[in-house]
Amino acid sequence: MTLDCLQCGHSLRAGAHFCDRCGAARDTSSGWAPTLRTLQTVVDTLPHPIYLKDTEGRYILVNKAMADHHGLAVEAFRGLRTAELPNRSEGELQRIMAADRAAVERGERVDIPEIEVQLRGERQWQRMVKVPVRDENGRIVGIAGLAEDITQRKQSEAELAAARDLAEHTALLKDRLIAILAHDLRAPVAAVTTLLEPLRPGTDGVDDAMRAELLEAAFKRLKGLSQMIEELLDAARVQVGKFTVNKARLSAEDVIVRALELKPSAEAKGVRLVNALGPELALQADPKYFPQVIQNLVSNAIKFCRRGDTITIFAPQDRPHTIAVKDTGAGIPPRLLPHLFRYDVMTTSEGTGREPGMGLGLPLSQDIMRAHGGQLRVESQEGLGTTIYAELPSPS
Repeated sequence: MTLDCLQCGHSLRAGAHFCDRCGAARDTSSGWAPTLRTLQTVVDTLPHPIYLKDTEGRYILVNKAMADHHGLAVEAFRGLRTAELPNRSEGELQRIMAADRAAVERGERVDIPEIEVQLRGERQWQRMVKVPVRDENGRIVGIAGLAEDITQRKQSEAELAAARDLAEHTALLKDRLIAILAHDLRAPVAAVTTLLEPLRPGTDGVDDAMRAELLEAAFKRLKGLSQMIEELLDAARVQVGKFTVNKARLSAEDVIVRALELKPSAEAKGVRLVNALGPELALQADPKYFPQVIQNLVSNAIKFCRRGDTITIFAPQDRPHTIAVKDTGAGIPPRLLPHLFRYDVMTTSEGTGREPGMGLGLPLSQDIMRAHGGQLRVESQEGLGTTIYAELPSPS
């Protein structure tokens, strides 16, 4: 017997549960419509998207949450196929249809614990459940499904994981700082004490020339100690979230001024320091911390250069918004390259002039660059030298 649609009069296909022309549900005393009307009333009260499809992937029923989820009216869903869903990528539609097929072919519930989707321009995570629907004869005639938005849960999980990683990282940094306080700071303090001991009142045998020499040596030690303490404090500020950058327009002179303070140290080792930055250079960066990064890179280069080596500070033409420090020094062993910017891995060693170091300069500099929205990149060949690029983002 052929049944006609009560809405438009179109003949219904055998076994069809809605009209191919208008999408209205079949309406007979034993058909779907009375059941669907009851279901619609019930499911519209539920907060999660719920739907009912036939085996060909056409929607028979959706609740208001499902319609709102996709930005459509409830009526617009009826007769719509899965492949016709708006605001869904081809990959998402294929995954949804594959899960539909699995529910029909297996004849059992299909759970998708999490699936990433782009809905109306927003990234979301969903949990989906699909259950085959059977008629009175046990034949599968459709699929009932539920989609739960788990984006907030995923975000909470990511935040917890980030907090856990930060706690572990901070604990490692704390251990590292304690070790530095116990060892690296003790040595310069002991050296200053030794240098000043002969200058105590009542000590004989120290003429003016020796006094001046001892004071100059003590001053240099104290200056180095002050820099070490400043690095320790900056590293601590970064880790506790009290470190911020305030960008301003910087000229070449602004960028290079602190690095050029190291020229006497380079000359003392017989290392040539070259400033190849053009006067036209202009960058957006923090006027305190970005020059500190360049100074740290130059200081590190001096430490590992030999007599006759050259350090060049330049702006690569193929890398906009970037300052590079290139040296012809000892280079970095390949095994250390992946760990240069980690606080928890000791990558520093004595320089070519037996200079000590804490190993905080490069990790701290990387943190400063990341606070700018940029990063440090390293190219190095052991025995031939190193180039480190301080890359800033494009000005917004």
